[in-house]
This record gives sequence, C-alpha cells and structure tokens, in this order.
Amino acid sequence: MTRPIQVSAPGKAFLCGEYAVTEGSNAIVAAVDRRVVAQWNAGAGDCHPAGPEPLAALAAARSEFGGTSASPTLNRSALFRRGIKLGLGSSAAGAVAMAGAVAASGGHDLDDPSVRRRVFECALSGHARIAPNGSGADIAAATQGGFLEFRQDGSSGAQVRSVQPPRSLTLCLVWTGASARTSDLLLQVKR
Repeated sequence: MTRPIQVSAPGKAFLCGEYAVTEGSNAIVAAVDRRVVAQWNAGAGDCHPAGPEPLAALAAARSEFGGTSASPTLNRSALFRRGIKLGLGSSAAGAVAMAGAVAASGGHDLDDPSVRRRVFECALSGHARIAPNGSGADIAAATQGGFLEFRQDGSSGAQVRSVQPPRSLTLCLVWTGASARTSDLLLQVKR
C-alpha cells in the first residue's frame, strides 16, 4: 500500500462563543484558508515543532487505525508569523492533520463521514490529553471545514452542525502581534 504524500487541515477562527462554549453555550467557528500539512516523505522538514497535542493525536490515531511506527513530519508554518503563533488553531489543525495522515496511510477514505468522525475523535482525544479544558470546536473546524455551529454535549461529546454564513459576510481577522495559549486564557476567564 502506498502512503499518501500529504494530508492537510485548516486552522480556525471563532466568530462567537469562544469561551462560552466551554460552559455549554453554542459557538460559531469557521475554518480559515491557512493549513497545517502532515507529510510522510522524509525530506519535508518540520518548520515548527509538532507540539504535544499533534503528537498525542498521532498516538490516538495509531491506536484507532493501526499503522507503522514511522511518523509524518508536520508543517505548521502557515499558522505562524515570524515564529509566533497567529491564534488560528495550529495545535488543533496539527492534531487533525496527524490523525488524518495515519487514517489515510491505512487506506481509509478521508471523504467518508464515518472516517472523518473517527479522525475527529482521535484528534479530540489527543488534544484533550494535553489541553483538557478546550471545547473541541477548533478540532471540528479542522476536521470538517466551513462554518460550524458547535456545542459541547456531555452525553455524546459534541454537537456539530454546518451553517451557511450570510452571502454579504466578509471576515477580516486582526492579529495583535502576540501569541497566547488558549488553556491559559481559559483559566483567566474562569477566575
């Protein structure tokens, strides 16, 4: 079986509910046009370290889908500027790209909704091992793409629904020039 050359996952932007979603409210999150790429070819390099969340997702995906001990490289450079994270979900996109790469290398069709759900679960599980207070909305955006309504649900994990944005909507993201870790911001909000 031939391994795929690469699997990518988009970053995200929360439009509303970024912190309220962790308390049971809905959030609207959108995939952005910058992607993290997991590559199986040995010479690809890693522009930014994979980070603990993608590596934990890689382990979860190996458990779910099987696979070799070889690891894909991860290029998260599209979600960084001058070495600083842009806040577009590089850890979540990295987790999804790693889990997707393992699934695809095992011959699973990433367009199959049941396979995507399993990739989502692996990425969510791996990400939660490192950052347990996150909602998973960023993982959903990186797995499904598009605009999503997301809600945590204690019984089933998450409710995710695709939504159509108004045609007149134009998004303009502004970067503050400073990086922040979501888990740290969540602790500040809870205080």
